[in-house]
Amino acid sequence: RCPMTINRSQLEQRRAATAAHGQEWRRRSLTARAMREQADMDQRARFVTKQQLRQTLRLRNSIARHWLASVAVAAFLASIQPTREGLGERPQEAETAMVEMEMDVGEDEEERATEDEEEEKEYLAAAAAAARAAA
Repeated sequence: RCPMTINRSQLEQRRAATAAHGQEWRRRSLTARAMREQADMDQRARFVTKQQLRQTLRLRNSIARHWLASVAVAAFLASIQPTREGLGERPQEAETAMVEMEMDVGEDEEERATEDEEEEKEYLAAAAAAARAAA
């Protein structure tokens, strides 16, 4: 008997093993692709959410600036108009309110900056985990 000949059952076993290996490889590649696509979709969703957040914050900041400007105009007009008593109490009150508002806006911007940094760190960690899982 020639050593290269193999019987039918051995041939079928090899074919079955090869087919199983191919199926496993396809399943793994499809799983990895699905995970990558899901990570991409998550990334896009986060990006859109961040964009919406930034737009909302820009709008809020512009509203706050306009409000500040109107307060400044009111303070200026109040300082021009003489008070009935002639003591000039109103301009001081308006200035105090304006300074307080400016401080509030500054604090809000600092809070937002730290929140953005934290979100970015979380996102990078999630992206790294997704990349490790896909690899």
